[in-house]
Amino acid sequence: MYINADLVGTFKENWQLLVNTLHQVDFTQPFYYLQSDKVAGQRFWFLIPNTGCQINAHIKSVNTLAATVAYGSFSAELFLLLIDPFSRNVIKETLLQTYFSHTRQNLTGVQKEGGYIQQLEHYILNEPEAEYRRIKIET
Repeated sequence: MYINADLVGTFKENWQLLVNTLHQVDFTQPFYYLQSDKVAGQRFWFLIPNTGCQINAHIKSVNTLAATVAYGSFSAELFLLLIDPFSRNVIKETLLQTYFSHTRQNLTGVQKEGGYIQQLEHYILNEPEAEYRRIKIET
């Protein structure tokens, strides 16, 4: 997963819909700290640094994180589960029920109306055509 505006925007949108605590919205925390979490003793999230960079501590700036980290990667086992629609839905529902049982219904309206990515896609695909004028260059 590459750090880009779409990923950060989706994170912030989901945060607003699901988190109702006083915690601060900070995309960099899960991106960094997930690498220390394990399932059945195995890590499932890895950060791959850019050439010449090291990731020794939590980076608190999205720009610095993007400059330091080439991308984040799931373990092969988790990736295979996530590309399967049924398994992906089971994982999603388990996470929502476990961590966001009181706010998970907030996602329903966004899924019907379209969230950040859908709105961005709609904007780009429906942007009016630009008017081009020919400029005559005399030689």
